[in-house]
Amino acid sequence: MNGNKRRFLQAIFLLTIPSLLLAGCGGVSSTSSSIESSTSDSGVSIRISSFVSEVSVGGTITLRVLVTGTASRDVTWSSADTAVATVASSGEVTGLAAGEVDITATLVAFPTKTTTQHVKVSQASIPTSIEVTGGMSQTGWLGEDQQLVLTFAPENADKRVSYVSSDPDTASVDANGLVTFKKKGTAKVSISSLASPSVATSVDYTVNEGAFWTNKGGYSNYFDYSHQGDADPYLKTNFTMAGDNLPTYAWFRMTPALKYYAEATIAFEETTTDPWARVGIGSATTDTDTRAFYFSDKEGQKTTVLDFPVEFGGNQNQSTVWRVNGIYGIDKTDFKLGILRDGDNYYYTINDKLYWFENNPRFTGAANTPLIIGKDVSFTVFDPHLVLDETALDAKIASAAYQESYFSSTSLSGQVVYDATNDAWTFNNNNREDWNNICMGQQAARAYGDKGLAKGNFTIDFDISGYSQEIDNVANSIAGISLRRYDTWEPMMDTFGLAGDHLQFRNWNLASSDNAFVTGKQASADSATFTAVASAESHHIKIARTISGARSLFHVTMDGNPISFPGENEGDYRLNYIGKYLLSFGANDCKCTISHMTIVNS
Repeated sequence: MNGNKRRFLQAIFLLTIPSLLLAGCGGVSSTSSSIESSTSDSGVSIRISSFVSEVSVGGTITLRVLVTGTASRDVTWSSADTAVATVASSGEVTGLAAGEVDITATLVAFPTKTTTQHVKVSQASIPTSIEVTGGMSQTGWLGEDQQLVLTFAPENADKRVSYVSSDPDTASVDANGLVTFKKKGTAKVSISSLASPSVATSVDYTVNEGAFWTNKGGYSNYFDYSHQGDADPYLKTNFTMAGDNLPTYAWFRMTPALKYYAEATIAFEETTTDPWARVGIGSATTDTDTRAFYFSDKEGQKTTVLDFPVEFGGNQNQSTVWRVNGIYGIDKTDFKLGILRDGDNYYYTINDKLYWFENNPRFTGAANTPLIIGKDVSFTVFDPHLVLDETALDAKIASAAYQESYFSSTSLSGQVVYDATNDAWTFNNNNREDWNNICMGQQAARAYGDKGLAKGNFTIDFDISGYSQEIDNVANSIAGISLRRYDTWEPMMDTFGLAGDHLQFRNWNLASSDNAFVTGKQASADSATFTAVASAESHHIKIARTISGARSLFHVTMDGNPISFPGENEGDYRLNYIGKYLLSFGANDCKCTISHMTIVNS
């Protein structure tokens, strides 16, 4: 006997042992009546690998096959007597009447290769009761469905039933007990035993329309949706926990889209001690593919943009705003979050005021859904609202609130003032006894995210007037524009501005406790360009960056005159950073007005 044949017979013998052992025990019958097709030279074979061969009327069993000798393992199933039992494409056999029947599986790629299981269908007990144990919520939500789950007594009862809806236009039900809610109203779904029609039960449904999906699963399960159909609808988180918690999602009920506006009013109730306990509004395709703008009541109140799963880094660092722009005065028990998506443009608002803007390619070309997200906070959601009409969305984008580009990065009244008529920001350096502590980060106009984005080869123009030091410590005095590095985790700002009687470049490290500059280069002080800087009323400054290899070359002019930065790179200033910048402009230990700032990216 050759080795291959010996190993094949040994395998058959070993596979037979479990069947013999089971046949000697109580319980289900074995597959001793299974007929295996003969093998051929190709070595392809198929056999039933399931050991269960008996089912009661109304019950089901699932048959499995073992295919060897080929990677083409798709099979078709057939029943020799469909009045006794039927078989699905999955191999699930349903008993219909007492009797015996052969169930056959055939290899699609090798139609001559078949295997047959002889199945006995026994008479089931007549049910004495039917109870709905799943999907029996009496509130249904428009556009959703529920799966009815039934429990029978006795346990071996005939489980065949019929489902009938009193109003299929409101709530339809299929042969498997899946209820679909189609319009607002009421409907009764009745369930009757086919073996004993008098044994029956029913579920009364009231179908409401809610602003949020209740059946998205995952993190949306942490909400109580029962009141979103009320006259004054609301959602409420259904848990309060200490420590680090999973996020909580509420998905707006809409078909995923590329353009929409969604808003909802939020009331904080309780937060954990986590410094980033927060509630946000964002967009997502799945539970683990989200991006949101968050409000937190921690550390004087703050906002940020974060992805989920969370990846803390440059994006979080750049978008985080503490206390300023009215954030500190927001009532955390009653504030409105909004998101407007327009392709890759995302506008985030609080109480109808723009708080952040970004052009983000994460979902480029992919329709998604707006949602409310909470983390480490219990809260209530009121007054949800959704806009999909493109005309209304375009009007909102064109409104004054959405057209703003910069906000005041100070919490002190009168320190930073915007004149809309002249498009001018004035930095008054007031409300502090110690002028030496007013740095540019505390006295600035900061861009709403990508509204002030400089990238590639760019040119920035602005006018500066009314420059005044008025302090003894002139070393830190500078008024101009700061370019915050966008593509790095470290919060670095590259600043160009007037400093006394010269123009200066500084690197600022915002992580430093005193915000001191790291390095600085001073333009030529003996140039005629600077002879009257202190007394001049106004100057026009232009900064042009050109990328050359891995370096940025900054060509700077003031009032049309080129500025030369001394050192190893005499002339244009050079920097080993070629990424994008977020812009802000202001004054450090001085006063001034900056106006008519423009950015041209090429």
